[in-house]
Formats: sequence, structure tokens, C-alpha cells
Amino acid sequence: MCKSEYDFLIPKLGQELYSKAYNPYRPYSKKFQWIYEYRHTDGELFSATAPTLELCRQWRDEWLAEKKK
Repeated sequence: MCKSEYDFLIPKLGQELYSKAYNPYRPYSKKFQWIYEYRHTDGELFSATAPTLELCRQWRDEWLAEKKK
């Protein structure tokens, strides 16, 4: 059972979630950003916003490498 209507938007351990976000002040613009979240297996959350999904995943991989040090 969900605690709130937004609980489904929280990634589970080891899971990633992403979505496109458009600028609300430019409703007819085709430009968007990716909103990316990754929940590490230790429970820590990584969040990023970037123009490409690949860039978000690159930053996540760098974050994971830094955590291993």
C-alpha cells in the first residue's frame, strides 16, 4: 500500500527512474531536460537533470565510482 499518491515515483533499491521535463514557461518549446534518479543498494539517492539521458547515467557512474573509493 502506498503512503501517498507519489510513492510510486521513488526508485527502489538498485533501480533507476527517469522522465522528460519541459519548461512550463515555454509550453511550445521542443527542448526538454531529463530528470534522472537512481537509488543505490545502500539506500542513498542520486538525482540529476541533464539534456541527455546518457549524460545523467555518466554522472551516476562517476558518483558510483567515487562511492567505492
